[in-house]
Amino acid sequence: MRYEDLGITRQEGTTASGIRVVVYRIPRRPIALTVAINAGRRHDPRSLGGLSHTLEHMLMAGTEELPTKHELTGYIEQLGGTIGALTGLNLIMLNLTLGTAEDFPSAVHVLNQMLVHSRYDPETFTNEMSSVEQELAALCSNPRAYAERLAYEQLVAGSALVGMTMDNPTSLQRITLEAVRQHASQQLTGHNLVFVLAGGITLEAAIAALDRGLNLESTGQPLTPPAPIVRQANVPSLQVKSFANAPQAQLVYSFVAYPPGHPDNPALDILVQLLGKGGSSLLFQQLRYRAGLVYGVGADTLYRWGYDGLTISTATKPANVKRVMRLINVELERAASGELSPQDIAAAQEALIKSMPLQLDQLGMLVELHLGPDLYRWPDVTRVLGWLEAVKAVTPADIARVARAVFRPDSANLALCGTAPADLDMSILL
Repeated sequence: MRYEDLGITRQEGTTASGIRVVVYRIPRRPIALTVAINAGRRHDPRSLGGLSHTLEHMLMAGTEELPTKHELTGYIEQLGGTIGALTGLNLIMLNLTLGTAEDFPSAVHVLNQMLVHSRYDPETFTNEMSSVEQELAALCSNPRAYAERLAYEQLVAGSALVGMTMDNPTSLQRITLEAVRQHASQQLTGHNLVFVLAGGITLEAAIAALDRGLNLESTGQPLTPPAPIVRQANVPSLQVKSFANAPQAQLVYSFVAYPPGHPDNPALDILVQLLGKGGSSLLFQQLRYRAGLVYGVGADTLYRWGYDGLTISTATKPANVKRVMRLINVELERAASGELSPQDIAAAQEALIKSMPLQLDQLGMLVELHLGPDLYRWPDVTRVLGWLEAVKAVTPADIARVARAVFRPDSANLALCGTAPADLDMSILL
């Protein structure tokens, strides 16, 4: 398959100042744009966890020309678009949409204001720090979201990233406006980011608008991709956080897997599709339709987001936790033993391949799937077309081999938030 088969033309170039630009052109479509900045949580100083997240808030809080968040967002919204930002483990992402490519120069103007002319106003900083604290409080009061963050922390246990996957009140209190300014000066440079666009714009038009409207210089230094997570050892973990009066236990079962670019990730994606994607998945059939223990269950790989792991997520009554975990473990052991049906594997393989055009038809998803590969120049297997070719080549023997490598007792973790059974212990793990 080629991009052209999907009506997409991929183009890549650089601005006059050396900033990389990637365009996935689809004529006569709106525009989705992400500025992917190599400045996520793993770049925070150890004593200032949450600094990148705070910088993201300040970038959205007002600029010299658009001094309030209302004015900044309104500038894009009056064009029929949207603007927002997100901080992950590897990246800060500035996300923007437009109804027409004709307004792309206006988007460049706003991004230039954010990246080069943010105000870093003391009063605004105080308000945004309060906002970050409230965001953390909201996360910590949501059992499902908190279980997911606990799982991320379990996946980095024994590595230098411990404590960096989620803000904490102590480190937030140490962040100063001057620290944010300094972090911005170090991270918001042309060599440290990429513009990824999808929709009805050409590379030439995008670069011309950026050359005219973006005053961000590139130092020419090579971008260093994030290093793989290095652990002293894999240690199984059971983490429980009680939430008063929670009627359910929210479960996130995770396993250490592979970093981006690993040749076995396509096989892992098929395995995850088979286990926990959609109503035909094995875990949905077992836990929902046959046992009636859960409403939903899902599985996901995390390598695109910087975590070399996978998660299986569900929720159930506290009294049913052990039975749910036993049924999940049975399916994982079947996978590792090579007992999964070749027909079921082929169906999951086909589902992944045939659903990709639908995903790529969403401009935001087309951009999102390519952020890591386009910024870090990861191997072709991480790009959609290389990944599709690799998925087609996976065999049932590959699935069994990968399941044996990943579903191991020494890399199994469970995060439970809500109400836990009183007799819960490590024996619940694989």
